[in-house]
Amino acid sequence: MSPNLVGTFWYLKDLDLWKTTKPYFINVPQHALPASQRASNEVSEPISDVPVHNMRDAGWRDDIDLCGFTYKRHDFQISTEVFKDSAAVREEYIPKVEEWLRHVTGAEIVHTLTSEVCN
Repeated sequence: MSPNLVGTFWYLKDLDLWKTTKPYFINVPQHALPASQRASNEVSEPISDVPVHNMRDAGWRDDIDLCGFTYKRHDFQISTEVFKDSAAVREEYIPKVEEWLRHVTGAEIVHTLTSEVCN
């Protein structure tokens, strides 16, 4: 990735509403909710020209408490062919990722909610 790469990202819009109400998104189809229940109260806005950096070679502060996320390298090898088939992703890749996350984080339970293969 070029260090000059920029993208547009959608961020939660800064509204006074968030001072009294937490933003929410319910990840189920709208038809599964009561008619009076909205799936989300989120209001987002695009922010353009956000610099995107390649983290592979960056010096990194491994501090999830400071940054809100962390970046780790995994050491398992997997063929790129796996990513062409949804079933192969679920059977070969996801279990490796979940085991790796248990090891890295010390979590007892790791559950992948979703995965998609886009061809």
